[in-house]
Amino acid sequence: DLYQCPEPYRILEKSEMCNALSHLDAIRRISESDDVYNMIIEDDVILPTDFFSKIEDMILKTPPDFDFIFFGNSFSLSILDNANFSKSIKVNENIYKKEPGKTRCVDGYIVSREAAKKITDEFTEFCLPFDLELNYFFKKLNMIVYWNEPGIIYQGRQIGIYSSSIR
Repeated sequence: DLYQCPEPYRILEKSEMCNALSHLDAIRRISESDDVYNMIIEDDVILPTDFFSKIEDMILKTPPDFDFIFFGNSFSLSILDNANFSKSIKVNENIYKKEPGKTRCVDGYIVSREAAKKITDEFTEFCLPFDLELNYFFKKLNMIVYWNEPGIIYQGRQIGIYSSSIR
């Protein structure tokens, strides 16, 4: 099996399905764009005042071979956290390559057009929350994934600004 989920099977919430469909639509649009890469940010994130300069710095420091770069802080996942089930290879002061590629949830990430095309071509259905579905594709398609550590953005629901619409 490419992905073995430690969680027992459960029926996805409608909000989880809507979230997955929104991300899939964004990835499909990226696959059809003329841009080399694009950014996806969920609507409940809090951006720091220096967001654009941090993103620019992150992109400059990340090797150009990336398929995905995750820059969120969802669930406060740390690069050193044992829960991320992936080897972390330090590239520079803030960038780590994940082997095998793993998401840092999907609150904020950059995806290359080529990676978006591969996922769009391969995708047929989903049965897991979208971040776990991406982990499946990362392994199946041998995608190159980086994390910016520490994350640049925060989910408003996790710092008490918004309530969750997922569960």
